[in-house]
Amino acid sequence: HKTNPFHVWIGTGGQFNGEGVWDDCEHVLRPFLLPGLDNLRRSHVVWTGDMAAAVERWYLLEYLRQWFGVGSSTALELEGQSCFRQAVETIPYSFTPDSEIFPGFGSYIPVLQSSPVFSGIRSIGAKYYGLFQAHTVAGLAQSEHGFMGEGFHSIKRLGPYTSILTLDTRTERQLAGIVDRRTYDLVFGELEARVPPTTTNLIVVTSNPVVFPRTKNFETLLRGASSSGLTSIISYAVNGRQTRNDWISKDRFGESMAATKLNDFWTSGAHKSERAFVVHALQDFARRRSCRVTFASGHVNCISAGHFRSYTDSKLDPRRHPEQRGFVSDYRSMIQLTVSGLVQEPADGLTLRAYHFAGKSAPFDMQTEEKLYHTFNVD
Repeated sequence: HKTNPFHVWIGTGGQFNGEGVWDDCEHVLRPFLLPGLDNLRRSHVVWTGDMAAAVERWYLLEYLRQWFGVGSSTALELEGQSCFRQAVETIPYSFTPDSEIFPGFGSYIPVLQSSPVFSGIRSIGAKYYGLFQAHTVAGLAQSEHGFMGEGFHSIKRLGPYTSILTLDTRTERQLAGIVDRRTYDLVFGELEARVPPTTTNLIVVTSNPVVFPRTKNFETLLRGASSSGLTSIISYAVNGRQTRNDWISKDRFGESMAATKLNDFWTSGAHKSERAFVVHALQDFARRRSCRVTFASGHVNCISAGHFRSYTDSKLDPRRHPEQRGFVSDYRSMIQLTVSGLVQEPADGLTLRAYHFAGKSAPFDMQTEEKLYHTFNVD
């Protein structure tokens, strides 16, 4: 940045990891985390003032540690945080939340999601995301700083030709839906009003990639391996050592970690109709505005790329009738770019192999092809 300054730094989620709140605040969250406690009883555990005070203190100190190296225990960690501190001090940035509350929030079963403890942690996690990453507070986020809905959805302009739509896919998330439908109505209405007619590229930032292998393929591969007793052998063969694999483990609440992970994806069966709605709405926007849409995402802890585009043999391919549509480009053409988060470990070898083998080309709809790119020739 010092020698060739960046115009903007776009964060796709994972700038902060809230996973440690459960272990570091276990002393006050113990009534909620008691081993053997069923989740229905957990949902009745009261959120106390002591819990709120401990969790609030943890988020503040953890942001100071992860972002600025305060209390870092090793020279290597301190050096890394020093570089990050300089970056956030000097590069204009636009970050979207993902693991900022805690990983998997919103993809747990409803009885946990609606519990007072989950709601209390959500409120504090969102508060410190707003303070450190969005530079706002609850009373001003919507009224003064342009955020939309209950979360941190935003529209920004990078000059006259590029706009950014940031979808907060974590704060409002529930198992039944990633973003509330009323928020979609608000966001797409504001998109029409705020994006100037000169815009030629709309970058849609969403922490979870929209173009990604279907979870049905994951279930077939990973659960099939689990039922046949091959998962540990495959994990050892891929990683070179015996490790715990999240796809067959239970979480601290006794729920399947595989189910939580799969529910997090846009490509899960639970979000199929919502994903189709978002893509079709963006296709319509691109058609009417004659602009390109590009997805930028993170969350999956690896690099991937793919696209939507019109089938070339389709009678509805706009490239066949440019004179009728007023432009030559394919409005269904949308590139997906996915990067890894800053504060999360890379995906393990077994997960990467599962992503690779599950990444089959598939039709998005009758007019739109969906395809992942073969990015690397060598592992």
